[in-house]
Amino acid sequence: MSEPTGRSQRNHDLLRWTVAVLAVVIATTIMWSDGAVDAWRALVKLALTWNAEATSTVMGVRRWGDADLHILLWSTVTLVVLWATRTRSQAIGALLPRLGWSAFTELAQPWFAEQRTRQGLDFAGNAIGILLAAAAFWVFTRIRQRRVPVASIRA
Repeated sequence: MSEPTGRSQRNHDLLRWTVAVLAVVIATTIMWSDGAVDAWRALVKLALTWNAEATSTVMGVRRWGDADLHILLWSTVTLVVLWATRTRSQAIGALLPRLGWSAFTELAQPWFAEQRTRQGLDFAGNAIGILLAAAAFWVFTRIRQRRVPVASIRA
């Protein structure tokens, strides 16, 4: 598949950045809503009705609270944002705002949601998710850059 050029490239870039901004907005909405807390509780309640023993065991060993969910959320957002970048400097420049925004959303949770509080482990989960996603992204791009195109092997 060929790379878009000119106007098509600008439209492609605009679409990617629109998706990236939308991912950040959705993550922020989740972080600042009581609905996310209610949905998680309903999911746990449902799991308890299916298999109370296994669910209780899993929930009992989750000493870190919901930091694993923060890792999942912010790693996903970071991958989408990095997907929108076209250069290494853009990708690096996208990481610091991600860390800053995730810290701000954690600090501002009590302003927007009654059931949410500021938690250091949640911020740690945010940062770990962002950094893990960045590492995975760079490993993937390095491997992809070193891969030899099939057409050149056949030539």
